[in-house]
Amino acid sequence: MEVGIVIKEVEPSIPGRLRITGEEKELLYRFLRDEIGREGIRALAIIWFDEGKTEAEIAVLLFISARNVRRWIRRYRENGILGLHDGERTGRPRKADENVEKAVDDLMKKKPEEVGYKSGFWISGLLCLHLFTIFGFLLSDNTVRRVLHRLGYVFRRPKLWSGPSGVKPPEIEKALKEVKKRKQSSFIKMKPAFISCQC
Repeated sequence: MEVGIVIKEVEPSIPGRLRITGEEKELLYRFLRDEIGREGIRALAIIWFDEGKTEAEIAVLLFISARNVRRWIRRYRENGILGLHDGERTGRPRKADENVEKAVDDLMKKKPEEVGYKSGFWISGLLCLHLFTIFGFLLSDNTVRRVLHRLGYVFRRPKLWSGPSGVKPPEIEKALKEVKKRKQSSFIKMKPAFISCQC
């Protein structure tokens, strides 16, 4: 049994098929540099198509289907560079909408003690708990952290306060000495054990 390869005749590539001007090409290159992931790659596909590469060649170079390349070219022809951006995606709406972001922003301006908690600082779990009492649905720690990140907050581990110019307040100094004493007294001095061997 012989296996034959079918070679399909392809039209010769025609440079300038999209009639992209120098200014538009510069915009596409800027778009390629600035956008991340799929959107930047779309600009590269448009540039290559205009330079004469076929849809199939572009698909092979970018490890995608020729159908996707045709879709990007159509979107570019219809909407220009704006057609290369991702459209609205369907799916479950975010739980952390603008109302949640506003509530988190308001909470971060207050201390937990002001809201009724016995904590000196906010942690993501405490924020999740308080947001549950407000909205009636539970948000994950990661979701709250993403909201905080969008609002410009950075979560860090709390540190002992060292006071102005590095001077520790007397209460902290006393507590640290107490901890050191306890550590030293907790070690039990043991006599070395003698092992007798009967050989």
